[in-house]
Amino acid sequence: MAYWRSTSQKAKPGTVKVGIDLFADYVEYARAKGRKVIQGDVHNLPVDDASFDIVYCRHTLEHSLHPDTALRELYRVVKPGGAVYASLPMELAPQGKHTVSIPNTRIFRRMILDACPDAKLVFIGRSGRVGVIEEGAEVCALFKKP
Repeated sequence: MAYWRSTSQKAKPGTVKVGIDLFADYVEYARAKGRKVIQGDVHNLPVDDASFDIVYCRHTLEHSLHPDTALRELYRVVKPGGAVYASLPMELAPQGKHTVSIPNTRIFRRMILDACPDAKLVFIGRSGRVGVIEEGAEVCALFKKP
């Protein structure tokens, strides 16, 4: 899970970007590039409750054995008034290294609201074209913690 890769390079002065990855080699590589990274598992993040203003999780949940647990953890570490952005490929069946598939936005919406019942869903929809990801091939959601 790499938060730094998709946060704006024009962040406010004083903004701290933190990456989290499961594998020590990836953490070491990112640190060598000057990034602030901690080693951890998305199912049990090694950070305190309400640690972040924004949590960005792209193309991680589909690799999780328990995406509902991962969503609860992402929500746990965001501050009240903060937001979680999560996205994953929209697939009818898991492909390659993916362990779960989300075939439509309705199922992703239900997954988010079941995992985070008090969340305010700000947006859920299909993506535009992003790099090699075809238009509409990704489901994206932004939800806030009251």
